[in-house]
Amino acid sequence: MNRLITPALLIALTQTTPALAGNWTGKEVPRDGVIHLTNPAKPSDGATTLSPSLEWRAGGDEEDDILFGVLRDIAIDDKGNIYLLDVQLNQLHVFDRDGNFVRAIGREGEGPGEFRRPSGAFITPEGKIAVVQSMPGKVVLLNTDGTPAGDLGGAASADGGMRMYWAAGRAGNNVVLGTNDFSRGDNGLKFHNKLRLMDTKGTEKALLYEKSGTRDMANMGMDEKQSFRMPWTSGRDGRVYLADDFDAYRVNVYSPAGALERVIEREYTPRKRSAKEMEENKPRAMMRTDRGTQQINVTASPTDPAVLRMFARDDGTLWVLSGHGGFSNPKGTFVTFDVFDAKGHFTQQVAIKAEGDFARDGIQVVGDHLFVLREFRAAQVAMMGGDEKADKKEEVEAEPMSVACYRLTPTTAAKK
Repeated sequence: MNRLITPALLIALTQTTPALAGNWTGKEVPRDGVIHLTNPAKPSDGATTLSPSLEWRAGGDEEDDILFGVLRDIAIDDKGNIYLLDVQLNQLHVFDRDGNFVRAIGREGEGPGEFRRPSGAFITPEGKIAVVQSMPGKVVLLNTDGTPAGDLGGAASADGGMRMYWAAGRAGNNVVLGTNDFSRGDNGLKFHNKLRLMDTKGTEKALLYEKSGTRDMANMGMDEKQSFRMPWTSGRDGRVYLADDFDAYRVNVYSPAGALERVIEREYTPRKRSAKEMEENKPRAMMRTDRGTQQINVTASPTDPAVLRMFARDDGTLWVLSGHGGFSNPKGTFVTFDVFDAKGHFTQQVAIKAEGDFARDGIQVVGDHLFVLREFRAAQVAMMGGDEKADKKEEVEAEPMSVACYRLTPTTAAKK
């Protein structure tokens, strides 16, 4: 049974640095109709520490009757029901707004309402639960009771190759869909990567991002920066935010119609990795050929990505998790967010005091809820068969995954 935390646990909000509503000292320059913002290294309104209240938790110990595989994504419907996507068990664990388990929906397969190794989930504008399958790419729709509701339409690969879905989610009344098409060419494996804004019938309304290239099949290699899954998020108002450069602290902001309207940058020095961290962040990839399985040469970056995660809040703010914000925190701080107002001004840094370690655990922010997915990375490695380089004699069995739900209130109003 999951444990419900009583409302007596109030949010503790303390200031670590005086937040004096200082003047923003960055630069804002229009270029070809697009506003480019250069933010200083420090926020205008100082730093804040937020200790959100724990509302409920589930899984992770012998007393709990709920067993998770690998939780990767979370969606919340208009009634407050919470859908935890389990990519290992190929289902969604449904909880009510108070953290009580309701049911499990979805199952593995290729039929109506079925999917394999999903990568994401979201609620459509019509209130359906959408589950994203990466390969082959499709978006499966379910009713709230788990019955099949069809698929979200989308064009097939133009050259008849294989299509992968690497991103999908709701943006206001539209849907964002990230696709990567692969096909064999004379010089190797061709890829065509796109991020599209679509209506709910699958018709493309705008192309937000596009990149094409070819990889040499005879000397296949993979660079972490090239295989980097670009952080993105979308707001309730329909705006889409994309960080498309591994090294640059830069966020492109697209209007609800799909037009680039702002580019947000911040003075930032990437965090350097240790040798151990570089090894841990190497892409693990194998390629099947006519001669069997071939190990792909991989290269890891000596620094973390400038932007790790982004979350668009309902109050109009954008919360950005940088490499330093994820991995350079003092003991007792889970993560530290950079907060930007609706204009793109860097106004605050918010340190989150919560149980967890970002090096091991996953994180999701949905509405006013922060979810900590405990032991996410160990569970993911175990699902993929473990690390072949690990010393089997020293392996320690990982703790089962659990989820903790916190109430996360806004700390600053969005400036209009």
